[in-house]
Amino acid sequence: MKQKLIYLIFSFLLLLSSLFAMHHYRSYNNEHAPIIVPIIIFLSIFCMIIMHVSKDENNARLFTGIISLILIYLLLDLFPFAYLDVISFVIISFLSYFIYKFFVTFNSIPNSPILKLIASGLFSYSLITVALLLINFEQFYPLILIEILLSILGCTILYWKEKDRLSTSTRKEQTFMTKSLIIALSPFILSYSLLNNIMPSFLKFYSLFFILLIPVTVGIILIKRNAIRLNKSIIIANLATHLFCVILFFILCNYFFHVSIFVLYFIIVSYFIILYIFHLKNEYLNNLEIMKVKQAKKDYQKEKMELTQTITKEKTLSSISSLISKLLIQNYGIKSYLVVWKDKYNPYIISSRGDFLGITLTSKIIEEIKVDSREFQYQHNQFDKFAFYKRNQVIGWLVVSKEHFSRLTVDEYESINELVSVIGEIILENEKMYDIKQEARKIESLSYDEYVNYEYLNRVQNFHKDFSFFIHDNVLQNILALKNLTESLQTEQIEIKNLILETFENLNKVFRDKIFELYPSTIEKVPLSQSIRTLCDKLNYEQDSVFIRLYCPNETCLKKEERFHVYRIIQELIVNALKHSQATEIIVALIQNETYFQSSIEDNGVGFDYSKIKLREFENKHFGILSINQEVNSLNGKMKIVPVEPSGTKFIITLPIAKENNNESILTR
Repeated sequence: MKQKLIYLIFSFLLLLSSLFAMHHYRSYNNEHAPIIVPIIIFLSIFCMIIMHVSKDENNARLFTGIISLILIYLLLDLFPFAYLDVISFVIISFLSYFIYKFFVTFNSIPNSPILKLIASGLFSYSLITVALLLINFEQFYPLILIEILLSILGCTILYWKEKDRLSTSTRKEQTFMTKSLIIALSPFILSYSLLNNIMPSFLKFYSLFFILLIPVTVGIILIKRNAIRLNKSIIIANLATHLFCVILFFILCNYFFHVSIFVLYFIIVSYFIILYIFHLKNEYLNNLEIMKVKQAKKDYQKEKMELTQTITKEKTLSSISSLISKLLIQNYGIKSYLVVWKDKYNPYIISSRGDFLGITLTSKIIEEIKVDSREFQYQHNQFDKFAFYKRNQVIGWLVVSKEHFSRLTVDEYESINELVSVIGEIILENEKMYDIKQEARKIESLSYDEYVNYEYLNRVQNFHKDFSFFIHDNVLQNILALKNLTESLQTEQIEIKNLILETFENLNKVFRDKIFELYPSTIEKVPLSQSIRTLCDKLNYEQDSVFIRLYCPNETCLKKEERFHVYRIIQELIVNALKHSQATEIIVALIQNETYFQSSIEDNGVGFDYSKIKLREFENKHFGILSINQEVNSLNGKMKIVPVEPSGTKFIITLPIAKENNNESILTR
């Protein structure tokens, strides 16, 4: 829309200037103005139509650019001012080169050495032509005709070279385009070369009308490609209607009202510009309506998905509650029961009956139910308690009692304990399915750039995780097996045996360090601050030249998928400081509040000029920092590098915390 408005303003100024030249053509002593102005009007209006209806915006933009150069050249030719000749010479000299480039792009000709050779040759020739025309136009203007011939020849050569690699339809388009260029430009070339001294001056200018074949050809090809937004029949009907109106108006004004040619042109131009503005207005309003419909559809789909997911989750939990109730009452004579589940470490009641119907999970009850015991006390009564487990961690509880608060027998307790295991698996699968749906909804709501970053971060994390597991489960186990095998060998070469064992021990350490570097085993189980503290302790133990200090006033709470990437960023910056800064102390700070997480890595080393990193000579040396910056951007964060006085560098990483994750962050403290 912006490009169309720019071209509309350009066309308006161009047409206004041409009409001004038309009005004063007698005083300018320019007898060719009545011939040139209609060409300018036609080309301007034709470009408006192409810009408005073409789907292929790239080719439409290139085509409009070339036609605009032709229009400017024709307009400048209407004014008898010598200082405008410089612009005219530059345009006419490079026009053939741009036509060749458009031919290549429009026909999607693949890049090849001969294509580059022709392009560089035409460009060099254009530069030489400009210089010579500025020296003496009358003497060197035939160079323009030669350049046009060379451009046509270049297009023809490319066509013959590439035609065997093209489809039949594309080959026909190229043939049509090449013939059109030859037919459109040949009269102009002949008129000003071989027939220059024979043809009258006014007749030469009529050869310019043949150039109109080029835009018409482009329009026909776009229609054949079906690269037109509007219905073809509607376009033809509108075009025929407007042409009929213009011709009728022209006849009435010329033969009945005796309107001057200037006024006639002015009215026609005004008519088409108003018409174009009207179409632009309609297109803008249509786009607004489409955007509203799309947004309404998106909101509806989102609401529908949320409702479906909520209903599905609640319905499943309700079914599980009904199943628990039937099993406990029918098989074990249970009078009262309570099922408590932990969702993101926040306990909530799934189902209750009997004495637990009015229960509220106060902090005291939660602490009581968390106690590692088979008994639970509530309202001065004793109940039997069972725990749901996931990877040896308690994720829920079942509390039951029989009639008159009688206790369960040993067999009943064991039987219910097995039942609890099965029910726990069902609830876990339901939670997992809900999380997958939530993740799918999150991905669908992402923009393209956000999706690319999301996919990039996931791929990096999965690669590091899978590769570290591969080293641990395959390479490391084989090394340990070989070490055990070596230890069991009976040999007199004790020194060699000890050397082999020492080598295996070193390999074991190297691979374990690499596993820790790639994907620490604690990253998913503990808060980020504990993983960073472990990293600092490890690096302090391995070297004593630099002391790494960690400052973390409050526990950090990031989402699991963010923890790994933030850990990697901090790890990379610490290692970079150890390698390059020549520091004696590194301070790592972790700070988090409700809206953002911030980490700073400061050293007292030699420092560096960050502004030079983007220069070519620094690319290889500081590639790590550039990649860290890219990863921070992928997390929608910002990285700032500031110098430290008297020496050193401080990296500040700031990441936003989404509002919807605040509750989760608080619960995971």
